[in-house]
Amino acid sequence: DLVNQTGRTPKYTFPTPGVYNVTLTVYDSDGQFDTDSMTVTVVDVTPPIADAGQVREFNEDVEVTMDASLSFDDVGIVSYRWVVTYQGVTVFEGNKKKERFNFTDPGLYEVTLTVTDGVGLTAEDTVQYSVIDVTPPTASVGIDVELDEDAPHTFSGSASQDNVGIVDWEWVISAEDMPPVRRTGESFEYVFSEPGVYTVT
Repeated sequence: DLVNQTGRTPKYTFPTPGVYNVTLTVYDSDGQFDTDSMTVTVVDVTPPIADAGQVREFNEDVEVTMDASLSFDDVGIVSYRWVVTYQGVTVFEGNKKKERFNFTDPGLYEVTLTVTDGVGLTAEDTVQYSVIDVTPPTASVGIDVELDEDAPHTFSGSASQDNVGIVDWEWVISAEDMPPVRRTGESFEYVFSEPGVYTVT
């Protein structure tokens, strides 16, 4: 665009980086004139704006798209870098505007986007993804056993499994003509004082 100004010392603010031609024309009282030109190079000092998206929550084992399209720079973004960390460990890195990653484990993830513009200025944005555990635990009470009456026996649920860890064990011992016996904890000892067939759950 052409900008015209008059006066001995006009002021002008260059709105965007780039190379500009500045031409001065001077006139005397007789209408004679002369022209001189110079080149002004305006350097980009405005860093880009990184936008990693919103805080998100979703179920485990879901492939999610991370999108940097809302990031901005006045001269243009030339590179993108995604880093996903889980429990302090980097689990994914990518360098595209849009990246996809399968969040297999439940928990809290940090997603960091770094963008770089054409002159090397950078910006960073970090958001958190909360991945929900939807996998139920697997209970394992052990194999069927035959015991002598009045002999103590230890029951253990240590073979039970869960992807995020078991926090509570609830046991029930039942048989005909007796009220259920309840216990808690990963393991416990019990004495069967009467012969019979018992169900341990």
